[in-house]
Amino acid sequence: MKNTKIPLDMIFLDPQFNVVTIHTATVQPNTSDFALKQYTSSLPSKYVIEINANLSKSLNLNIGDKINLSLP
Repeated sequence: MKNTKIPLDMIFLDPQFNVVTIHTATVQPNTSDFALKQYTSSLPSKYVIEINANLSKSLNLNIGDKINLSLP
């Protein structure tokens, strides 16, 4: 997560806004571009929501949950 200054939860969603993967990404200071950890979805996804780290646990967010979003 290049240039990210705070840890984040990355919530991957499928086209129907169902949660398919959740990662908690840590800050990686002084890491070369080639050594940065890559965070990918375990299943096909269309969207990613980034929120403060561990907020998804506080919200009791789980794989399979549906996120209510309204997109243009």
